[in-house]
Order: sequence, then C-alpha cells, then structure tokens
Amino acid sequence: MPRLKEGLYALYLRKSRADIEREKFGELETLAIHERDLLALARRDGYAIDKPYYKELVSGEHIADRLEFQKLMQKVEAGVYRGILVHEVSRLGRGEAMEYGYVLFTLRRTGTLVITLTRVYDPRNADDFRALQMEMFLSNMELGNIRWRLTNGSRARAEMGCFVKSRAAYGYDRVRINGLWTLKANDDAPTVRMIFERAAAGDPLGTIAREMNEAGMRTASGGFWSAGRLGTIISNPVYMGKIRYNYYRNELIPTDGFNYTRKQFINEEYILVDGLHEGIVSEELWHAAN
Repeated sequence: MPRLKEGLYALYLRKSRADIEREKFGELETLAIHERDLLALARRDGYAIDKPYYKELVSGEHIADRLEFQKLMQKVEAGVYRGILVHEVSRLGRGEAMEYGYVLFTLRRTGTLVITLTRVYDPRNADDFRALQMEMFLSNMELGNIRWRLTNGSRARAEMGCFVKSRAAYGYDRVRINGLWTLKANDDAPTVRMIFERAAAGDPLGTIAREMNEAGMRTASGGFWSAGRLGTIISNPVYMGKIRYNYYRNELIPTDGFNYTRKQFINEEYILVDGLHEGIVSEELWHAAN
C-alpha cells in the first residue's frame, strides 16, 4: 500500500461533446470509465480523494454552464485542495481564452497540482506551467476546429436542401432518404394547413389557438396552443418546402465574471433554398398567411 500523499485531492469528471456523440452509438458511458481509471491511479499513487466527486454531466464550453466546475474552483481558490485529478487537461479548461486564463492563474496562485493519467503538473514549476498553457491552448484550438467543421458541414447540407435540425417541425417526421436527412408530412399536416388557411383569411392567432384548445387539440409535446406558437409555425418557410439556415445569430454578452446572457439577432446572410421535402402549403398560401 503506497504512503498517502500530503493534502486532499479533488476528482473532476466532465463529458465532452465527442463523448456524448460516441455514447449515442452505444459506446460505454465515458465518465464511468474515467472515474475507474482515476480512482485506480489514486489508489496506486496514494492520493486521498474528497467526496463526492465533481461530475459534470453536460458538455459545457463555458464556465457559466459548468456548475460542478464552479464549485470545484471555489474550493481551489480557498486552498482546500492540494491537487485535482482529471482525465486530461482539456477537461479543465476549454473555451474562451479569458476562461482558461483564469483557470491557469488560479492554479498557479494556489499551487494546485493537476494530475492526469500520464503526468503530474505543478503550476509553480515553469516547465509544467508552460506545458499546461500549451495543453489548454491546443485544446481551445481543437474546439474551434470542431465548431468550424460542424458549422460548415451543416451549412453544406442545408444548401443541398437537407433538414439539419435534430427535431422535426410540427406536422413533419424527420426521415433519412438516400443517406440525407429530410422531412415527411405526418398526421398533423392537415392541422398545419388549417392554421395557414385561417391565418390567411384574417382570423386572429389568439382566436385560432383558443378554439384549437377548446377542441382538445394539443401541440406535439402535449401542451396548449398559443398565438406565439402559431406565429412560429406560420413564419417558418419549411412549410412551403424551403430550408432556412442560420437565420438567427446568437451572441454571448458578458454580465458578471463568467456569467453571460444570450442575445438573438436576425442574420442578414441566412440561407433560404428549396428543400428536399414537399411543402404542406403552397408558397402563395404561406405568403398570404404572413
């Protein structure tokens, strides 16, 4: 049995976006594997691990989204831990340069070790600190490349008329034909057509929603209809057989520290093309309703 090292250590586990994608295809639960490997390392090298462990079950790119990491860093700043056991450095800091810079600064100021399966980093050692900086910088570059590939892949498919969202619009099912994702009208399509016809005839959306609710009609999720929900349907060009991509642009506005708010803007350079699917309503009816 190895002699226990001085101090208390934290074990931090976080899923990455790649982990989540692999698990969709039946691969083993990532955090369970990482936890097993890190606990084996702790037993072998004599690290006393604090409980409960810090488990981040979401792939948060920003510290504001990673509640467990916030709890961990509060204790690190208070000097509670001698070190952090983590599967790889990128699980600690991956995002905006300001964020991983804060992580590096805090680790160096408190002298908190970073222990991975392959190396122990002492941030007060110049060589180790440079290695941590490089690991986090490269990880951030990789994240940027992943975002770029995903965005450009989605854009290319949208320009082909594919449906690139994960959830189909009301009145459609998401189907794959010849390897390409598209839409197929389902049993709710007549309801969609009725909504457009009444809106084109000048009926207020609030009146349409109230009458649909009174008739026992519900949304796809089982909720009640509202004027806002109907407005979302009517303004969506997917119902006239079009694919609209990148219509909204989201921007993160810093508020306090690492917290932020999301603001949504209309992107003037959005894509609007003919989709591979058939529209539920004609273009003439769509424009009349709008």
